[in-house]
Amino acid sequence: MPLSKGSTTLNGYSGSRSLARIAWFYIGMKYLTLLSLLIISTLCQADDFEDFKSASTVIVSRLQAKGIHRVGDFDIDQLAIQISATRWSYLPVGFMAGSGEERSTSIYLKAKPQVVVSANGLQNANKSMYPLLALHECLGANGYPDENYQLALSLDALASPPISARPIYEKLIQNSTVRNLKDKTYQIKAGGTSVGGGGDDTALEFKARLLQMAPTAAEQILSLDVEPSWDTDDMMKPPVISQVSGHTRIVISSVTWFYYSQMGSSGENFKTAMVRETLKQLNIETP
Repeated sequence: MPLSKGSTTLNGYSGSRSLARIAWFYIGMKYLTLLSLLIISTLCQADDFEDFKSASTVIVSRLQAKGIHRVGDFDIDQLAIQISATRWSYLPVGFMAGSGEERSTSIYLKAKPQVVVSANGLQNANKSMYPLLALHECLGANGYPDENYQLALSLDALASPPISARPIYEKLIQNSTVRNLKDKTYQIKAGGTSVGGGGDDTALEFKARLLQMAPTAAEQILSLDVEPSWDTDDMMKPPVISQVSGHTRIVISSVTWFYYSQMGSSGENFKTAMVRETLKQLNIETP
């Protein structure tokens, strides 16, 4: 009987050890899966970052390929050299400007010059906007005035056939000389601050669509100040147009724009309707 009782105890102990091993196996598999997902996510972020960085030269390269090396005093070849010398880095967090404005995708720092990209923000960005947005950041980092994307959009217009309102774009480009701009102080959420500025793919895409829909009003559209909003209370709200110090300002909901971006062709129809209605409110006729 003692032997039988002892055997039962040993069998129970053996069963507990087996359960423990199974439990540790599943815990190990869980953490291994999480680690694999983290590695995959990091690799995807690195790929997005490299794609964004490479996109910074696309528009300038197209201009050079078309034989456009200078527009007035604006030196395209010199800009290409400055872009290649610009430093790049990326962080897994966003940025906050001292004014309270947020840039979800990227910012530029003039002291370096340097472009800092938010890995998380870049994953949600429209990849078709990479060339324009990356160029915008490089322009700002090197001291060119592009606070309203007017220079980046003008360079893109000259590089993209057919060229509409060419004299307007050429005039704006040749007057865009490097100067000391009034920059914002950006706080990186992980800590630290730096003087610079930044762009946003939602605001840039919205302004680009305004230009595409009403190319003859390029001069008026290029002067518009388009700003994004991340307020969830603005969900499904149309763009808000206001006058600030005699300047037209449009606030576009990034939440709404991102929602439409996930809806395929129906979302594109909503975007088009939104842009058309905005042009109507600005008294700009569309073809």
